[in-house]
Amino acid sequence: MTPALFLRSLFLTFLLGWGPMAVWGQTYTITPVPFAPAPYGGTSLTGQFTSADDGVAGPFPLGFSFCYFGNTYTQFWVGTNGWVSFSPGQPSTYTSAPIPSTNASVPRNCVMGPWQDWWSNLNGNGTISYQQVGTYPNRKMVVSFYQLPMYQCTSLLGTFQIVLNECNNTIEVFIENKPNCTTWAGGTAVLGLHNATGTVAFAAAARNSTQWYVSPTTPGLVYPNSSQSEGWLFSPVGQCQGVYFGGFKSIDTTSYWPVISPACYTRQMGLKVKAGALACNSIDTNGTDFRLYNPAGQLMQIRKVSYTCLNNRTDSITIESAIDFLVNGDHYLVVRQGLDNNTLLGDCGSGAQEFDTIIVRLNDCYEYNTPVRMLNVDVAPNNEEITLTWSTPEDFDTTYFKRYVLFKNDGLDSDRWYRFGSTDRLTDTTMVTRVQDPTEGPRDFMAVLEMKYYGLTDNGDSVNNIYLQPSDTTLLNGNRGPGRIRWTPYKAFENPRYNVFTTLVNDTLGYWVGSTTDTTFEIQKGTKLGRYRIWVQAVNDDSSFTAHSNWITFDILDRPVIVYNVITPNGDGSNDFFTIKDLVYFPGTKVTIYDRWNQVVYNSDDYQNDWSPSDLPAGNYFYVVRVIDKEPLFGPLQIIK
Repeated sequence: MTPALFLRSLFLTFLLGWGPMAVWGQTYTITPVPFAPAPYGGTSLTGQFTSADDGVAGPFPLGFSFCYFGNTYTQFWVGTNGWVSFSPGQPSTYTSAPIPSTNASVPRNCVMGPWQDWWSNLNGNGTISYQQVGTYPNRKMVVSFYQLPMYQCTSLLGTFQIVLNECNNTIEVFIENKPNCTTWAGGTAVLGLHNATGTVAFAAAARNSTQWYVSPTTPGLVYPNSSQSEGWLFSPVGQCQGVYFGGFKSIDTTSYWPVISPACYTRQMGLKVKAGALACNSIDTNGTDFRLYNPAGQLMQIRKVSYTCLNNRTDSITIESAIDFLVNGDHYLVVRQGLDNNTLLGDCGSGAQEFDTIIVRLNDCYEYNTPVRMLNVDVAPNNEEITLTWSTPEDFDTTYFKRYVLFKNDGLDSDRWYRFGSTDRLTDTTMVTRVQDPTEGPRDFMAVLEMKYYGLTDNGDSVNNIYLQPSDTTLLNGNRGPGRIRWTPYKAFENPRYNVFTTLVNDTLGYWVGSTTDTTFEIQKGTKLGRYRIWVQAVNDDSSFTAHSNWITFDILDRPVIVYNVITPNGDGSNDFFTIKDLVYFPGTKVTIYDRWNQVVYNSDDYQNDWSPSDLPAGNYFYVVRVIDKEPLFGPLQIIK
């Protein structure tokens, strides 16, 4: 069997996140969110722990399937030291170690929220409980730690929640109060996620075995790494994200979309599906849920789609092209609305949206223009003719032959090449050419094998040339104001113009926000809260236009406005300026400061946390802060010198 036939017979189903060939592993993004806990209470675990100090209890039912670091779980265990694990046998002791850690005394496969040395029900104080809230498919498992005393600082009480969300597999941690017991273990605590082997972890900033403090009433002006009641969202990107039809992470930092790499000369590619995301009847086996484009932007026919089921849910999808993967470059597998009109949303919400894109990247196949081996160059004795001989690759599929093109350079080892001949016959691997100038010196010759593209198609629906992605992180960080997008040029039109559209996710109509002949665009995100989509469309000189590109989804989140009302402008770097927490999320904030006689002493229409009252006398003042889409904030301001 020739190498080509061997490769052609190889059945390769590439499953993201499966086995040693996985290229897109599990990661989590960590985002501060407003403090919004569920009601405390539920089934009390008092008396169920192995010990009130350093105790563990479980297992307890989740009530739904939950994906964590690529594995699916239906039950959990709780440690009195502030963690929820998906595996039994976790150590109950507290060591204050940073994560990740392979130390046997550090709990694994767990959510630490926060991991600190707590007492459970010491002298009747403190409760730990769990409850399921919400209805399918938006159920939550809420584990509440309520007024737990700290070890060796039993007068200090902490209250926090760990929330596991159905379907999207996100994790929320809400901390109402977390004191700091500096007399034990250095007062350190951990807020983060730890995998089952202790080799991977995702911890919140300044929250990984460090001293930090959270209080609902103290604005955190004294303690290190301190804040008022806070919320954190851990969002999976990878194996737990859903069906792999979107997202903003991939195998490298240059791409914002999932990337898979099937082998050359195969026709099949596989996708791993999030547990429970799709019912087994959600996919059209004729392939209408997808479109596949080659690197030239040409549509490739999908012959069939098959899937496997586990517990009546889709477990994996195999997509088969009608022709082989033959040519290097980025192909594009695009989610389109299928015959069932559900865009593969499933009844648990896979997160797939129409025009979400997967890059199918081939690196070890043929190039469209591939230099072939030059066997011989003979110069006739009369120095007037040159005979060139070359070979065709042994495993080359002749179906895709287009022509041979001959080049020569302007001197040995020069990178300046000139085309001087071609032949359209596959069997013609010899060419005789005359020396046009007998005084020419030695030079190099090259034969290039040009290949056909995959058949004929309508370039008007190409997403390869309108591949949209964020240009900076401001688009995705949940604030108002501008964000930049960029895309690859659409090559089917000579001078394309690009229309940019956006809309709320639940709206069916897109709204035009601008046009450009460039491939970058700054979009003003506006002020209305919600989740939005952006897409791009190319328009030709004759007013014909393409279908939409892939989507980008971004959020405008509601955030509390926190004003620090004490200023000590002594130049020590602490509290020298009038400060609004997370001001970057509130562009265009207006600030006015009044003295006790109602005279304006400072005013700004776009405050930047840059006012220091060094020229004002100490005393009591009054501030007014106006933030877009929020009620004005009023309050006293004290200047201490």
